[in-house]
Amino acid sequence: GRLTYTISDYVANSKDSEVFKIDASTGKIYLNASIDYETKNTYKDFAKVADNGKDKGFENYSATALVTINVIDAPDPPEIVDDGKKSYDVAENTPTWTVIACYKVKDEDEKFLVNANIVVKNASNLKRSSFFGTGLTKKDSIYELCLIKSATALDYETMEHSHEIIISVTNESNLTTEISKTINILDVNEKPVIYD
Repeated sequence: GRLTYTISDYVANSKDSEVFKIDASTGKIYLNASIDYETKNTYKDFAKVADNGKDKGFENYSATALVTINVIDAPDPPEIVDDGKKSYDVAENTPTWTVIACYKVKDEDEKFLVNANIVVKNASNLKRSSFFGTGLTKKDSIYELCLIKSATALDYETMEHSHEIIISVTNESNLTTEISKTINILDVNEKPVIYD
């Protein structure tokens, strides 16, 4: 006869059964929500199968089995904790190595962060790409990624006033995360220069 499959929590109110769904006709179990090894790596549910004996004048029978689902860890990319700002204003006379912004960097797998990089989008030349840089430091188990003003001078009168940049960080699993920002160059009243 026809069999019907259902799934339910092994531990009452654990909601483990909501993470998965079972095909009522075949008994196949599918993922129904996102899972994260670092948050929870084992789920336990009851899988139940029942027949339709009463439809044919017999007693209904059912069987229940405990199903344990183990989550296998997979490499995760690092996470840059963004400050929520879309842009930063930087005066043209900002000293070299001035810190513009810093971000905490998390890596759930505790992988070693091997690289931090910055790319100026639509850069027309290498000089424009060298206006800004990144610094990556580690204190205990926490990484800090900082956006800095590099050694290349800023000149409001001769350069574009807005720069779109991409800041990225890569871990030892070669997984990369990036965020996008805009840097606006501000004009500064400079002393006149007399040439002989």
